[in-house]
Amino acid sequence: MSLDLPVSSIMSTPVVEVESTARLFQALLAMISKDIHHVLVVEEGLPKSVLSSHDLILLQGKSPLTVSRHLEQQKSVEGLASAQKKIMELIPLLLREGARVSHITRVVSEINDRLMAKILEFAERDLGPPPLPYCWVVLGSEGRREQTFKTDQDNALIYADADPGSTNAGTTHEYFTRFAIYVRDALVSCGYPPCTGDYMASNPRWRQPLSAWKNYFQTWIAEADLHSVEDALIFFDMRPVGGDPALFDALSTSVHESLRDASFFKSVLAYITIDRKPPLGFFRTFVVEQSGKHKEELDIKTFGTCPIVNAARLLALDAGIAATNTVDRLAAAQVLPYLDNVLRRDLLESFELLTLLRLEHQLQQSNAAQPLSNHVNPATLTQLQRSLLKETFRTITRAQSTIAGHFRSAVWAQLGLF
Repeated sequence: MSLDLPVSSIMSTPVVEVESTARLFQALLAMISKDIHHVLVVEEGLPKSVLSSHDLILLQGKSPLTVSRHLEQQKSVEGLASAQKKIMELIPLLLREGARVSHITRVVSEINDRLMAKILEFAERDLGPPPLPYCWVVLGSEGRREQTFKTDQDNALIYADADPGSTNAGTTHEYFTRFAIYVRDALVSCGYPPCTGDYMASNPRWRQPLSAWKNYFQTWIAEADLHSVEDALIFFDMRPVGGDPALFDALSTSVHESLRDASFFKSVLAYITIDRKPPLGFFRTFVVEQSGKHKEELDIKTFGTCPIVNAARLLALDAGIAATNTVDRLAAAQVLPYLDNVLRRDLLESFELLTLLRLEHQLQQSNAAQPLSNHVNPATLTQLQRSLLKETFRTITRAQSTIAGHFRSAVWAQLGLF
């Protein structure tokens, strides 16, 4: 390019900046999410230096930015499938370098978002432009940006309502059916198996116009019962990753309006939150399985991270917090007057510790070519790990007691919950 051109013709705008006191992780995440190579480092608002992706490559030896850029260069689903293998290689690298687990899962989720965006791009390229605007959303751990090793698919599709009197309903239905199946199959090719519960956009129930989605949430909230709320939990972790985000924003606004006076729904959700008790016995001993293939083991996801995820979701919905990530939800929950600040911080640290333990356990299984599981034998842990694990379980018990005290109501008696 000519050196006479103004800088504005090649620069990225707006300029992305990070404070000099920020963690390198925050700069890394900014580069990945904005698809840029440099960020401006500032001190008290004044420019001080420029940090480049090359700097991070030299620091890390292998950078998540390299993986992200490699994904962007792919022109086919087959190319993405090959490139995706590099994503899982990042986990042991980042663990080795001492990154916090919450940072690792965000980096993995950010790169997975880039993979999803490429698949949606290929779908539109191969199937043609969509007849109506749409928004592709992810659910569950992916919606919370808490993916570790590969999980199954959890997604849905929101598309705009057709104009009254439109005769293109059949065309719209056919297009988005083929679109959802294309994406499902592409994800399978990239190593993401279909959801066993069929929470995918390829299921017609989870591929609906915006008005239908609003009705879904209004029904779940207004007509709450134990079974329906349990089935709907995954959708309260919904996050947009492609298409028109305005559709998701419209749905999110409707949901938060419905939640303002939803004491019945919150009470049912609270019961679900405290239903799974931590596996600690009366004498503070671990309660492990007594038989079967997981004998002498305990499930640190079902009885550890899940109760914290459920508590954070309830607190966020009660406070009107839009975040879906568990750490972000707990950080923002300081606005709730009934939540003790010490307990809130303890929950944050407990979630970090449990996720780290789960990740390290699955990494060991992966290295040994064993099936991944969430079951851990406490006897294989160090004394310090066992002590910290007991503390996290006691923290969960305290949190569940706080939730029960605040949300217990006559609703529980009506539902036969106590």
